[in-house]
Amino acid sequence: MSLRSHLAAVLCAVSTLVTAQTPRWRVLNLSDGLPDNNVVSVLKDSEGFVWMGTRSGLCRYDGTEFRMYRHIEGDPSSLPANAVDALSELPGGRLWVRAGHSSYIMDRRTGEFSAPPLPSAVDCFHVDEDSVSWVMSAKECFRIGTDGDVTKVDISELPSPNITSLSSCGRLLLTLDQNGALGFIDKTSLKAERTEDHIPATEGESRSIPFDSYTDSRSRIWIFSSEGLWAYDYTRGMWLDSLTSRWKGSIVHSVVEDTSGRIWIGKEVGGIDILDPSTGEVLPVPPDGGDFSFPDNSVTSLYRDKEDVIWSGTYRKGVAYTYENMFLFYPYHVGDITCVLPLSGSRALLGDNDGNVKEWHSGEDPSSVKMLYPSLGLAVTSLLMDHSGRLWVGTFIDGLYCIENGRKKRFNTSNGLSDDSVWALAEDP
Repeated sequence: MSLRSHLAAVLCAVSTLVTAQTPRWRVLNLSDGLPDNNVVSVLKDSEGFVWMGTRSGLCRYDGTEFRMYRHIEGDPSSLPANAVDALSELPGGRLWVRAGHSSYIMDRRTGEFSAPPLPSAVDCFHVDEDSVSWVMSAKECFRIGTDGDVTKVDISELPSPNITSLSSCGRLLLTLDQNGALGFIDKTSLKAERTEDHIPATEGESRSIPFDSYTDSRSRIWIFSSEGLWAYDYTRGMWLDSLTSRWKGSIVHSVVEDTSGRIWIGKEVGGIDILDPSTGEVLPVPPDGGDFSFPDNSVTSLYRDKEDVIWSGTYRKGVAYTYENMFLFYPYHVGDITCVLPLSGSRALLGDNDGNVKEWHSGEDPSSVKMLYPSLGLAVTSLLMDHSGRLWVGTFIDGLYCIENGRKKRFNTSNGLSDDSVWALAEDP
């Protein structure tokens, strides 16, 4: 019989703290119940649920299970289209959901979807830090207050009404049109202040591609598209081409800032790049197939929640998430370890499920683990070093061993032990 059926918990050997800069990841995919491995958008709401937009519908994750919302033919309150690529939370238990070629409002309590209070379909939306919604609809911009009041925003001074992205920079609403022109609108007056047209069109021609943006904690505006990455420092009024030139021509799908001020750049090819704007140094995070590594070559979205967990949707490997100190301990594969006895310095004795006692030095190559006492029984369950330096080894159904100067003495029910399975050991004071 296996020891696992008798132990309430299995102790694992642990070693040094992880100090590497490369983030380690957990992954949720089809094997965990995720309905679709192509995850395009992620949102964690105020109740702790994680919402994921996929090409097969919208799903909600509660930490254990997934619930799926899909389009149901003939049901006008169901998800209007299954391809979900943008999400934002609204007050009152509601979500903005962009599905197909338009955007809708979902009531999380009922699971029903409805059109927003506007005359035309919503092309893109943004919810700012005050929970005010800003939307583009039929080349017009609107402000929707928390009370539901709708006000039209004057965008006549912008170079083009073909806005593909809305975001915030403090008191300003930022717009990006299909040619990459950046507009600044005062949220109070609802009028455009100025524009920045820095991104050149390919071969001088007008484009029609979606641009998106992200504003970091230092008021730097990161603009990205299928043609690359750009950054504008609003405080200093200057473009930061030296920081972003390496991504010229790259397909960039998403940008997010971590708690250290580093900028994470999600790419169509090559996984993630982590940029330190203060030094210009870049840490690549490609998929390498190792334990806890990033799972996919293609990143569809990046999102940082209020607990500072960074989520990444991928094209075909589900969603991955990471956070600082996710793995405080790094596991070494030194066998099926059932108990650990720390010794002086960095040494430890390990008991395993095959009845062996081994010696291990923290930080060494795990292959250098030294076998001390093999085959003491079916499995080692407990270890104790007494004040005299004698080693006591409890086993599963094979009694108790006392080892002194390499000599072993065994105790079992035939010579006074009450039970041949010894689960724990302690020495009297």
